[in-house]
Amino acid sequence: MSGNVTTPNPPPSELGPVFDAFSAEHQEVLTRLSHELRAPLTSVTTFARLLLGSVLLEQEGRPPTLTLSERVKALEAIVSETERLRASIERLLEPPQSSS
Repeated sequence: MSGNVTTPNPPPSELGPVFDAFSAEHQEVLTRLSHELRAPLTSVTTFARLLLGSVLLEQEGRPPTLTLSERVKALEAIVSETERLRASIERLLEPPQSSS
């Protein structure tokens, strides 16, 4: 067995635009997917940090930065964004529907 590894030939030049279109569409899908996953995650992280900071101040005997009402709103936002993230992931992992 020889150690030669063959690589596939590049696509013919006439297929270049097809590959470019596929690449652009693929990039658009990845961009949308990235946004759908990162946006709720960023919100959850931000609200969790706000809550943590407020609690840590309170533990030190200093006044919290958030009122009880603001803490409840932050927790509600975390729950809402987590549900949004879960729905995005479920849509992503859902098997494709066959058209019959």
